[in-house]
Amino acid sequence: MIAAMAAAYAEQFTEAELNAMIAFYDTPIGQSVARKQLEVGLGLEAEVQKFEVAFMTDLMTKFCAQFDCEGEPSKQTSTAKPNRH
Repeated sequence: MIAAMAAAYAEQFTEAELNAMIAFYDTPIGQSVARKQLEVGLGLEAEVQKFEVAFMTDLMTKFCAQFDCEGEPSKQTSTAKPNRH
């Protein structure tokens, strides 16, 4: 995980930006900001999850309006397209 994060940061930020970030996060205010960013991120995670559930519910409702989601398993071959209503 750390290697993936390091690669992502290296692709996004210059060395000067990374050094400035490190210097900032070494300060008391930087540490406060880091804690608060984590708290905000964790709080938003629940909101994102609600959005994802609503999105998937809407998507599956639309999908099932087009295709038989509750019918018997199809006797068609696996390469056949599903029947439309």
